[in-house]
Order: sequence, then C-alpha cells, then structure tokens
Amino acid sequence: MPRKIVSMSVCVIIALSLFVGLPRSSSACGPCGSPDFMAGLWQKWVDGNTIQVYPGSLSVSGAMLSLMSAANCTLSGNLRTGESEAANRYYYLYVVNVNCSPIFKFSELAPARDVWGNVSGIEDGAGVGVGLYHPVENGWRYIGQVYNDASGSIMPFAKCYPGYWESEWTFFNTTGGVYISHALGALPKKSMMLFKSSLGDSSFVMTPYGSPGLSPTFGSSPRQWGGQASNTQIGWQFMDYVFDWGGTWRTSGYYKLILSL
Repeated sequence: MPRKIVSMSVCVIIALSLFVGLPRSSSACGPCGSPDFMAGLWQKWVDGNTIQVYPGSLSVSGAMLSLMSAANCTLSGNLRTGESEAANRYYYLYVVNVNCSPIFKFSELAPARDVWGNVSGIEDGAGVGVGLYHPVENGWRYIGQVYNDASGSIMPFAKCYPGYWESEWTFFNTTGGVYISHALGALPKKSMMLFKSSLGDSSFVMTPYGSPGLSPTFGSSPRQWGGQASNTQIGWQFMDYVFDWGGTWRTSGYYKLILSL
C-alpha cells in the first residue's frame, strides 16, 4: 500500500495562516523548548518617564510570549505595587504572563534567580543568556533596566537588553579625568567608546572592544583608560582623541558608550 505523503507547502501555508491571523498588537502563547529563550524585546529611551520595548518573543516560566508591535512603558505607570519612584536608583524591567499577553513591570528589586529557582544575578547570568527572574514575584522575567538620575528622570540610552547597554550620542567638552554614567546594571566586562566631532559626521573613531583597564587606541594614538569602573560609572584618564586620522586632537565632541557582560 503506498505511503501517504503530506505536502510540505501545505504545512507551511497552515502555519502562516495561523500566524498572520494574529493582529499586530496581540500576543502568542504556547510551550517553549528552551526556558532561557529570548529574541528581540530590546528597549530604547523615549523621554524622562518612558521607554519603548521593541517586538520580540521570550519564554516566561516555560510559556512562549510574543510582542507583535512596539510598546511604550512608563516608570510611573508600570511600577510594581508598593514601590515608589526615587532619584539615583535603578529600576529593572520585567515581563509578566497575563492570559498569554506580555505585561511589563518595573521594580527596584534586581533579578536574583533563574527559572529553576537557583540564585543567579545579572553579572552571573545575563552575559551568557540565562533567563533571570524577580527575587519575590513568581513568573516575572527580567529583560532590561533603567536608571533614574539625580533629577528623577530616566537616563537617556539608545539600546538595552540583558547584558548589553548602549548610550545615545552624548556631547562632552572636557579633558583629563572624566567619569561617564551608564545603566548596564552591573560591573561591565567589555566596553567600547565611539567618538565623533559632531552629530552630523558619518565617520567616527572607536576603542577596541575590551575590558576596563586596557589601553585602547583612539585613532592612531593610544589613550589610557582610567582603570576604574562600577555599576554606574566608567572612569577615563583622557577624553581627548584623534578624530580625523590626520593627527588633529579634538577636546570636545560626541561619544557613544557600549557596555556588555
């Protein structure tokens, strides 16, 4: 008796029809093969109270959630019940599974365990792709963080996800010992600095992607790190740099800081 063959194209059409049937603002929910899976869902700064989460999918306690279109989150409106806003404080962003929809919550409590309940913080897990969870709330998966500055506003940034943080192009006008704030949420293991003289410039110089304490090269001349880094600041010995590759020193301009674990 001949074996019945199911056309692969039919399977693909069925799968596509099921997916396309979802409106862009909805979410998909189902079992996930990897408990640590996460794709997309990186964040960017919008204003002093708002960030935007980009589309993506992740596993939350074994269930797959998908955000089909970008969503704005406010610190004041998405803060965990019982917590309040304060200046000079980190707030960590979590995804919560509510009826198969991804709901976003901020909390001043940093992630402290993996999906199995083992103790694991940002420095231990985020850099190697381990899904991290809220230390108190069940099923709250960590996806990023913001830093409320001295004025009580979210510090601007260009991109953030677990184990990665990137600043916007930021003006500086100084040389010598300089500290630059960041919001990686942990002590960075790798870092890079990009420099250009104005926002309109299409070219820039950059340091090698290395650990704090190395001697990166700005253009053609070595410039030393300050050798100091913390959970909130990177220290530089020099901020002047070679921009035009011809040897012209610049003592003001724009920098972009990229940090990772």
